[in-house]
Amino acid sequence: MTAYTAINFAEKLSKFTDRWQPRVIAEMNDYQFKLVKLEGEFVWHRHDDTDDFFLVIKGRLVIEMRDGRVELGPGELFVVRNVAGLVPPYQPDAYYHGTSAALEFAVRVLKVARIVVMSHGQCGGVRAMVEGAPKEAREFVKPWMDMAEPILRAMPPHLKGGEVFSHCETEVMRLSLANLLTFPWIEQAVADGRVKIQGFRFDIHTGILSRLEGDRLVAVE
Repeated sequence: MTAYTAINFAEKLSKFTDRWQPRVIAEMNDYQFKLVKLEGEFVWHRHDDTDDFFLVIKGRLVIEMRDGRVELGPGELFVVRNVAGLVPPYQPDAYYHGTSAALEFAVRVLKVARIVVMSHGQCGGVRAMVEGAPKEAREFVKPWMDMAEPILRAMPPHLKGGEVFSHCETEVMRLSLANLLTFPWIEQAVADGRVKIQGFRFDIHTGILSRLEGDRLVAVE
């Protein structure tokens, strides 16, 4: 029988006293779970292309965003999500690239064998791309979704209503798969057979999970 070990937050926190120095306590897929002790204020920063998960164990945490704020107490959590699950193209520069950093670590350090891009129905980011971002969300959401704007220009004219959103959600997934191959070390790993990239789409309305095979989606049984 496999021996599993639970992670005890109190035990981990007792091992350090310094503030603003996160400790990695676990990893899942391409994500790291970190513990940190905070005191005072932290400088404004942004994670345009990654998800952030905040869970307060003791004390209070106030997170201020450009469009609002949230205050968390013990046992409360807050998730800051990436919009539309987009993978940006390879662009090594001085800006923050959460998704790109996760890919680099996963492929070049962890040596993962598979990368999955997951699309889903009723995506708010895709809706913002098709209908236009709300006026309150044009500082960051609009330029982020502009990355997928070529999808709109290539839209088949016969699509109507919900077909437009389904098409765009699938095409955003295809764009992310294509962008993965702009990373030279992913492209090489795929060519060498060390990494396989796949696209899936989950239809929230029907509950059907489909896998991208060539030019079509095939339901997973």
